[in-house]
Amino acid sequence: MDMCIDMCTDMCIDMCIDMCMDMCIDMCIDMCINMCTDMCMSTEQIECLTAPGWNGGHPVTVNRVTEEGTVISAHSAAGFSYFSPQLTKVEPNSNVYDANSTIYAHGKEFGPSTAPVTLHFIGQNSTACPQLIHINSTTVQCVLDPNTALSNVQAVQLWVGELATALLAVNQTRNIEPTYTECLQHGTFRLCVMCIDTRCQSWQLDPLGNNASLGVFTADHCHRKAHELCGGALWTAADGVVSYPSQ
Repeated sequence: MDMCIDMCTDMCIDMCIDMCMDMCIDMCIDMCINMCTDMCMSTEQIECLTAPGWNGGHPVTVNRVTEEGTVISAHSAAGFSYFSPQLTKVEPNSNVYDANSTIYAHGKEFGPSTAPVTLHFIGQNSTACPQLIHINSTTVQCVLDPNTALSNVQAVQLWVGELATALLAVNQTRNIEPTYTECLQHGTFRLCVMCIDTRCQSWQLDPLGNNASLGVFTADHCHRKAHELCGGALWTAADGVVSYPSQ
């Protein structure tokens, strides 16, 4: 569907520009893009690229303005959710950290630099990192202050807002979730979903994959991931309504 919309829009823009070359070229191009995008846009699906974020339950409202100027709104309270963070490796990996130590935590889906991220070292008690630097969406840096030394650390856990990673045990490294790029090359929505579901479930059950946190993700995560990734690229009206459990 997206390919058809792009082809329709490109052809329309080319024809439009050919017919208004006497106008200022920039004005002509802007006018043609707006007109042709509206003309070729699907009435069955809207694809929106969200800004980087975190947490879930972000409501979605779609407004349509009729030719008479009336605004018709559709609202989804359930909205959409960002994927939960994943913690895959801590460096250095130890159950003892001296004061002033610098520790790096690596993973995925840590959110933008504005996301509220906390890193916890879990032993007999849970100790939050006193000085955390959010480097990017896959790495954070923890600096212990002169009065903080940690011993008997058994696991590490990272929180992004209300979403937490599974506990990563000391001396454990976990395989990160696949990207599923090859699955998106399948020619149909259903084959794409089957491919992602299969690979995701294998990662879920792999002891070095997500096995330790099945209570967090389970099969619902794979089902949701497959429908979201395949839906943007391959979904058509013939596939019917796409639904999946909210995370």
